[in-house]
Amino acid sequence: MLALLCNGYEYGVADHGTHVAFLDPGPWVGDLLAHAARAHPSLLWMLPAPGPRAAGLLHLAVLFATGWALMRLMAALEADEAAPLVLLVGAVAWPVVGGVDTLDPLLLPRGVALPMELLAVSWLLAGRSTAAFALVGAALCVHAPSAVACAAGMAAAAAPERDPRQATRNTGAFLLGASPVVLLWIATGGPSQPIVDELWARLIYLRAGHHLDPAVWPIRDFVVTGVFLAAGFAFARRAEVRWFLVGTVVYGTVGVALGLAGSSLALQLEPAQAARLVVVVGGAAAVARIRRPCNVGVGLACLLAAAAIGRWSPDGDRAHFHPTGSPGPEQELARELANLPVDSLVMVPPHRFDSVRVVARRAIFVTWKDGGEGLFDRSVALEWKRRIEVACACLPLDEPLIADRRPGARGAELRRRMEAGIRAASPEQLIAAARSEGVTHVVFERGDGFEVVPVD
Repeated sequence: MLALLCNGYEYGVADHGTHVAFLDPGPWVGDLLAHAARAHPSLLWMLPAPGPRAAGLLHLAVLFATGWALMRLMAALEADEAAPLVLLVGAVAWPVVGGVDTLDPLLLPRGVALPMELLAVSWLLAGRSTAAFALVGAALCVHAPSAVACAAGMAAAAAPERDPRQATRNTGAFLLGASPVVLLWIATGGPSQPIVDELWARLIYLRAGHHLDPAVWPIRDFVVTGVFLAAGFAFARRAEVRWFLVGTVVYGTVGVALGLAGSSLALQLEPAQAARLVVVVGGAAAVARIRRPCNVGVGLACLLAAAAIGRWSPDGDRAHFHPTGSPGPEQELARELANLPVDSLVMVPPHRFDSVRVVARRAIFVTWKDGGEGLFDRSVALEWKRRIEVACACLPLDEPLIADRRPGARGAELRRRMEAGIRAASPEQLIAAARSEGVTHVVFERGDGFEVVPVD
């Protein structure tokens, strides 16, 4: 509940809206995302898509599981009395390097994997290393980037034992736990190509550079990550925790460097997500030094301070509660599209309405947001580029990257280019382009509203 108060909760937006086409066996014929799940494997895609109420309940369950895993981690650190404070600090979505907060206000794979990873670390500290590596391998089947980072940290924590037989057992347990998704990934072809070429890199960094390019990460994120890392390393009572922090930092640093050098696998694993584990585990290790229970006043003060720091953002980010989808025009358009025939394929202005898919349950031709899946497959990235050019009657992705490297600046400029292209094109031109792609309906902006026009 503390996490909800600090961070809010949203349904059908951002990455959750992107993943719905993976989860829902609905009528996605013609939707770009219907082709993207193969290159972005997770066992979660085999589950039915939860509706708004079920998604909210699952999100609550994941948050409770994360809190319980934090309690188990504190128990492994022999610091049960400090558990109330670690829950207060852990409830905040701390901004870290890589553009992914420690918690999400959405039901996402990385959130589902987090309690598994924290429990695996607690088992490792409790001496159950084989089970711990099996569990983090299973977490990889849910969300590979954070699980691989966690496994790297755990391997560093277990290395000082210098027991080759135990290391072999740990490796085997990890591979066994991860085998369902690893085998699925290999069976579907693995990486589309090992080295990212110039065109693919341009598309990746235009759309997902805020996760992959350290040059655009805010100073705030470096400060928060560094503070938790230093606190964890300075106050940890056990050497295994320090080795875990070292392992995750080394993995993240080397992985980011390999990604910048052009390794597609390094980019797809988003190694900067190691920072989430550095902050959570480092924070728990620092709090574990507190040997007296916090009183109510101190606890509330810590929570308010953590919430203020954790939610401060240069772009005015704040907690929102949208349990049934984005309000305003997005919600209105989603309701209207839901009344269209089930086999409809809708072309929306690609710079807007990127959250209507999950509520409308209708195939969307393309949005700017969909390009994030191009990170995992070159063909998806190229098809996203082609569809964007059709939908805006322009070439926004052929222009050079803008010099402004502030967070979100590239994405904002990309959407501005799309909007300019649509405004310069005639409705007849856009409808003709949509007809050639098998689109059944085109959405036009009309002032503050919209109009859904059938393609005859």
